[in-house]
Amino acid sequence: MLRPGGRIAVFDKFLPDGDRPGPLRRAGLALLDLVFTSTNRRMGEILERSGAPLEVVCDEPSVGRYRHLILRQSR
Repeated sequence: MLRPGGRIAVFDKFLPDGDRPGPLRRAGLALLDLVFTSTNRRMGEILERSGAPLEVVCDEPSVGRYRHLILRQSR
């Protein structure tokens, strides 16, 4: 739960919104989906489907396939 205008940081392996996975990443997705979590998720799509009152205000690459995201309450 966030106060109005509150922010939350997320560190995970998301694709940047609008990007498609490259050939190597696509090749490993099926195996990763079975063994670990998917690396083919986009935070924007997750938020849209969830109806959560959050928006991505910062999306930066990190180590490997991980990204740092800052989300802000939009309502």
